[in-house]
Amino acid sequence: MKLNLPPKLQLFIPIFAGIIISIVAITIISINIARNTLYDSIEENLKLEVHNLMKMFEREYALKLEKVKTDLHVADDYFFARKLKVQDDNVEISATNQITGEQHLVEVKKWVHNGNQLQGNFEFVDKMQSLFGGTITIFQKIDSGLLRISTNVLKKDSTRAIGTFIPNNSPVVKTIKNNETYIGRAYVVNDWYITAYEPILKNGEIIGALYVGSKEKDIEKLREIVMGTTIGISGFPYVFDDNAVFVIHPVSEGEDWSHLDFMHEIMDMKHGTLRYYSPTTKSHRLTAFNYFEDFHFYVAATIDPEIEARPLINKIIRNSIIIGLIILVALSVFVYFITSESIHRFLNALETSNRKLSSAREALRRSEKLAELGQLSAGIFKEVGKPLNAILEKAKQLQESFDKDSSVYRNLDIISREARKGKSTLSGIMNFSTDTKMILKETNINEMIDICARELIIPDHVDLRIEKDPSDPSLYLDTSRMIQAVKNIARNSIESIRKEGYVLIKVASGSRKVVISIEDNGAGIESTEIGKLFDPFYKKDQKAEKGAGLGLAVSYGIVKMHQGDIQILSNMDPDKGETGTKVSISLIRS
Repeated sequence: MKLNLPPKLQLFIPIFAGIIISIVAITIISINIARNTLYDSIEENLKLEVHNLMKMFEREYALKLEKVKTDLHVADDYFFARKLKVQDDNVEISATNQITGEQHLVEVKKWVHNGNQLQGNFEFVDKMQSLFGGTITIFQKIDSGLLRISTNVLKKDSTRAIGTFIPNNSPVVKTIKNNETYIGRAYVVNDWYITAYEPILKNGEIIGALYVGSKEKDIEKLREIVMGTTIGISGFPYVFDDNAVFVIHPVSEGEDWSHLDFMHEIMDMKHGTLRYYSPTTKSHRLTAFNYFEDFHFYVAATIDPEIEARPLINKIIRNSIIIGLIILVALSVFVYFITSESIHRFLNALETSNRKLSSAREALRRSEKLAELGQLSAGIFKEVGKPLNAILEKAKQLQESFDKDSSVYRNLDIISREARKGKSTLSGIMNFSTDTKMILKETNINEMIDICARELIIPDHVDLRIEKDPSDPSLYLDTSRMIQAVKNIARNSIESIRKEGYVLIKVASGSRKVVISIEDNGAGIESTEIGKLFDPFYKKDQKAEKGAGLGLAVSYGIVKMHQGDIQILSNMDPDKGETGTKVSISLIRS
């Protein structure tokens, strides 16, 4: 039966069918492209999350290692500053091998430290623990190894491990017997610790050892770091050990998954990505993982790609239907406009995602760069600082032998100046290797800014202005370090002013944060250089002799230690307004 349709309707039907077919085809193609692009982006983001977690684990391990070195110095100073007497009286102790549990009686000489018997006395170890935390032990040498005579290391029954000893076959005992300090991993009573052991000598003979340490795996702290990481809609991070037992997991902590094939694949590969079927979620998942050998942990992050992609795919389908309805109403006139608008929105979303990823990579790069510099700087200072001091001393002595107007005297003056400049650079470098533990105290920001102003050298052509907050804002800060950060930035502002100008240091207090801004009307900074200003040794004028390019990098590190943020705005174009630079330090109220 042939339908008698009006000519206009007959013309519209093919157009309608063509539009529907085009929309369906475009939707299918868009979904496939979006799915593939999104899956690639999900995999890269997952790798980045695992990389960031690994860096946190590595930093945690490195900080523990540095801490035990510092703690040993403190304990050493305190212990050896007081007299240790080894008396002829013997003390009988039941010695227990910390590895085998075997026991036997031993007789040791009575030790008296600071007037008190050490065996069974915990005054020193508890005092040290109150100063810097961790565990402290005094060992006395016996034929079987090193015997704990005073300690706050606990056994599994929560009693002190007095009378336990480290056997002679331990690397720790072998190191001590060689009159060397042992620093690193060691088994302590019933767990692995990051440790430092130092020999105790009497009349040149090794009679014992002084120990400090802390548990290698602070599970609660690691759990807080790991579980505080959010990964998409369906994702989460987790950690398991060499036996495929979950150490940190949202729902399966403590479970043994060694019977599952995909766990063995992860353990065989050590690092990478894997797609597998999860029996718990009954879905296909994507996992990125890496092996942290120091803790014998696998750090992983998993996600369901289908769940992550579903909102975008549903949005594409929904938008396609809307677009189709609009096209049907407005015919082909609006097809190009709607398609272009949809593509434009998609590209903007993709560009925003890329900017966020690039920002995360840049922050990680700067953190790694500062961490590497911090590890190297202490050695550099030791090897170079002493020769520079010798040069300065010899130059001063030689100058006394020559007249001030002689060329030799002037050349020695140049040598001294350059040596002092080298020492100043080394002092800047040492800011990266000093202990990261901050000394926080309540600080009035207005008063702190006054101190900065008094310590700055202001040329005659620069007008230093201070605007305080009338509410007298206070924060808990490491005051001396924050003063250093503000002064470094203010000096840069002062040096940027070549003619008459001003530097404004302003304090603004809010309910949630305090902002310290340093603003100048200097020449300004190129936008391409702003991202490099906090890099160590970077100088805007590479030909300039003044400074080593560390000031802003140190300031950046100090602000980040306070969980704060730094932002820079600058203008070099007089046509766009007054030239100059504004650096804002945002500090969150705790």
